[in-house]
Amino acid sequence: MQMSATEKDPASQSRAASTGSRCCSRILRKSSKSLRVGVLSVLPENISNPNAVKVVTATDGRALYFSRATIPYDRDAALAQCSSTAPYWKHIGLYAYRRSALERFPSLPPSTLERTERLEQLRFLENGINLYVEPTEFDTVGVDTEADVKVAELMLLART
Repeated sequence: MQMSATEKDPASQSRAASTGSRCCSRILRKSSKSLRVGVLSVLPENISNPNAVKVVTATDGRALYFSRATIPYDRDAALAQCSSTAPYWKHIGLYAYRRSALERFPSLPPSTLERTERLEQLRFLENGINLYVEPTEFDTVGVDTEADVKVAELMLLART
Protein backbone atom coordinates (compact mmCIF):
# COMPACT_ATOMS: atom_id res chain seq x y z
CA MET A 1 0.00 0.00 0.00
CA GLN A 2 1.36 3.41 -0.92
CA MET A 3 1.07 6.06 1.78
CA SER A 4 0.31 9.64 0.82
CA ALA A 5 2.18 12.57 2.34
CA THR A 6 -0.81 13.13 4.64
CA GLU A 7 -0.56 9.54 5.91
CA LYS A 8 3.17 9.84 6.68
CA ASP A 9 3.04 13.08 8.67
CA PRO A 10 1.31 12.94 12.12
CA ALA A 11 0.52 16.68 12.08
CA SER A 12 -1.09 16.29 8.67
CA GLN A 13 -3.08 13.31 9.97
CA SER A 14 -4.51 15.43 12.77
CA ARG A 15 -5.40 18.23 10.35
CA ALA A 16 -6.97 15.67 8.00
CA ALA A 17 -9.15 14.27 10.83
CA SER A 18 -10.31 17.77 11.74
CA THR A 19 -10.92 18.55 8.08
CA GLY A 20 -12.86 15.29 7.71
CA SER A 21 -15.19 16.40 10.49
CA ARG A 22 -15.63 19.82 8.88
CA CYS A 23 -16.17 18.10 5.52
CA CYS A 24 -19.10 16.08 6.95
CA SER A 25 -20.67 19.24 8.37
CA ARG A 26 -20.20 21.09 5.07
CA ILE A 27 -21.64 18.19 3.09
CA LEU A 28 -24.83 18.09 5.14
CA ARG A 29 -25.23 21.88 5.26
CA LYS A 30 -25.04 22.22 1.49
CA SER A 31 -27.56 19.52 0.77
CA SER A 32 -30.95 18.29 1.87
CA LYS A 33 -29.88 14.75 0.94
CA SER A 34 -30.13 12.31 3.85
CA LEU A 35 -26.90 10.47 3.18
CA ARG A 36 -23.60 11.45 1.57
CA VAL A 37 -20.26 9.68 1.32
CA GLY A 38 -16.79 10.99 0.60
CA VAL A 39 -14.95 9.92 -2.55
CA LEU A 40 -11.47 10.45 -3.94
CA SER A 41 -10.00 9.82 -7.38
CA VAL A 42 -8.53 6.31 -7.38
CA LEU A 43 -4.78 6.00 -7.83
CA PRO A 44 -4.00 3.84 -10.89
CA GLU A 45 -2.43 1.11 -8.74
CA ASN A 46 -5.69 0.77 -6.75
CA ILE A 47 -8.15 0.47 -9.64
CA SER A 48 -8.08 -3.33 -9.48
CA ASN A 49 -7.47 -3.54 -5.69
CA PRO A 50 -10.53 -5.17 -4.05
CA ASN A 51 -9.75 -3.37 -0.79
CA ALA A 52 -10.22 0.01 -2.52
CA VAL A 53 -14.00 0.24 -2.88
CA LYS A 54 -15.01 1.95 -6.10
CA VAL A 55 -18.23 3.85 -6.81
CA VAL A 56 -19.93 4.89 -10.03
CA THR A 57 -22.28 7.84 -10.01
CA ALA A 58 -24.99 9.56 -11.99
CA THR A 59 -24.34 13.08 -13.26
CA ASP A 60 -26.08 14.54 -10.18
CA GLY A 61 -23.64 12.77 -7.81
CA ARG A 62 -26.04 9.99 -6.82
CA ALA A 63 -24.22 6.71 -6.23
CA LEU A 64 -25.35 4.04 -8.68
CA TYR A 65 -23.22 1.19 -7.32
CA PHE A 66 -20.30 0.44 -5.03
CA SER A 67 -17.99 -2.49 -5.70
CA ARG A 68 -14.69 -4.06 -4.82
CA ALA A 69 -14.39 -4.90 -8.54
CA THR A 70 -13.07 -2.50 -11.13
CA ILE A 71 -16.01 -0.28 -12.01
CA PRO A 72 -16.61 1.11 -14.47
CA TYR A 73 -15.14 -1.63 -16.62
CA ASP A 74 -13.58 -0.04 -19.70
CA ARG A 75 -14.13 -2.74 -22.33
CA ASP A 76 -12.44 -0.89 -25.16
CA ALA A 77 -9.30 -0.17 -23.12
CA ALA A 78 -9.19 -3.81 -22.01
CA LEU A 79 -9.48 -5.04 -25.60
CA ALA A 80 -6.80 -2.62 -26.76
CA GLN A 81 -4.67 -3.48 -23.70
CA CYS A 82 -4.19 0.18 -22.88
CA SER A 83 -4.93 2.45 -19.93
CA SER A 84 -8.50 3.52 -19.36
CA THR A 85 -9.56 7.14 -19.50
CA ALA A 86 -12.70 6.42 -17.45
CA PRO A 87 -13.03 8.25 -14.12
CA TYR A 88 -12.53 5.98 -11.11
CA TRP A 89 -13.74 7.04 -7.67
CA LYS A 90 -12.72 5.46 -4.38
CA HIS A 91 -15.18 5.41 -1.47
CA ILE A 92 -13.08 6.61 1.47
CA GLY A 93 -15.39 5.40 4.22
CA LEU A 94 -16.47 8.88 5.29
CA TYR A 95 -20.23 9.09 5.80
CA ALA A 96 -22.41 12.11 6.53
CA TYR A 97 -25.85 10.96 7.69
CA ARG A 98 -29.01 12.77 8.54
CA ARG A 99 -30.33 11.33 11.79
CA SER A 100 -33.39 9.79 10.10
CA ALA A 101 -31.22 7.82 7.65
CA LEU A 102 -28.96 6.54 10.40
CA GLU A 103 -31.92 5.49 12.54
CA ARG A 104 -33.51 3.63 9.62
CA PHE A 105 -30.41 1.59 8.70
CA PRO A 106 -30.60 -1.12 11.43
CA SER A 107 -34.25 -1.81 10.59
CA LEU A 108 -33.31 -2.76 7.02
CA PRO A 109 -32.38 -6.41 6.52
CA PRO A 110 -28.89 -7.10 5.12
CA SER A 111 -29.26 -7.26 1.36
CA THR A 112 -28.03 -9.81 -1.15
CA LEU A 113 -25.59 -7.35 -2.73
CA GLU A 114 -24.35 -6.23 0.69
CA ARG A 115 -23.60 -9.84 1.68
CA THR A 116 -21.97 -10.56 -1.70
CA GLU A 117 -19.67 -7.51 -1.83
CA ARG A 118 -19.39 -7.09 1.96
CA LEU A 119 -20.32 -3.40 1.58
CA GLU A 120 -22.96 -2.03 3.94
CA GLN A 121 -23.78 0.99 1.77
CA LEU A 122 -25.38 -1.38 -0.74
CA ARG A 123 -28.12 -2.02 1.85
CA PHE A 124 -29.22 1.59 1.39
CA LEU A 125 -29.17 1.37 -2.41
CA GLU A 126 -31.08 -1.92 -2.53
CA ASN A 127 -33.77 -0.38 -0.30
CA GLY A 128 -34.22 2.65 -2.54
CA ILE A 129 -32.30 5.09 -0.33
CA ASN A 130 -30.09 7.33 -2.40
CA LEU A 131 -26.50 8.05 -1.42
CA TYR A 132 -24.75 11.06 -2.87
CA VAL A 133 -21.00 11.39 -3.21
CA GLU A 134 -18.86 14.37 -2.31
CA PRO A 135 -15.37 14.57 -3.80
CA THR A 136 -12.60 15.32 -1.33
CA GLU A 137 -8.82 15.58 -1.55
CA PHE A 138 -8.30 13.55 1.64
CA ASP A 139 -7.64 9.83 1.62
CA THR A 140 -8.17 7.25 4.33
CA VAL A 141 -6.40 4.03 5.14
CA GLY A 142 -8.57 0.94 5.13
CA VAL A 143 -7.73 -1.80 7.58
CA ASP A 144 -8.99 -4.94 5.87
CA THR A 145 -5.95 -7.22 5.84
CA GLU A 146 -3.00 -8.14 8.07
CA ALA A 147 -0.76 -5.97 5.87
CA ASP A 148 -3.15 -3.04 6.45
CA VAL A 149 -2.92 -3.57 10.22
CA LYS A 150 0.86 -3.25 10.03
CA VAL A 151 0.58 0.00 8.04
CA ALA A 152 -1.95 1.40 10.53
CA GLU A 153 0.28 0.42 13.47
CA LEU A 154 3.25 2.20 11.89
CA MET A 155 1.12 5.29 11.36
CA LEU A 156 -0.07 5.27 14.98
CA LEU A 157 3.47 4.75 16.29
CA ALA A 158 4.66 7.69 14.20
CA ARG A 159 2.09 9.91 15.94
CA THR A 160 3.49 9.30 19.44
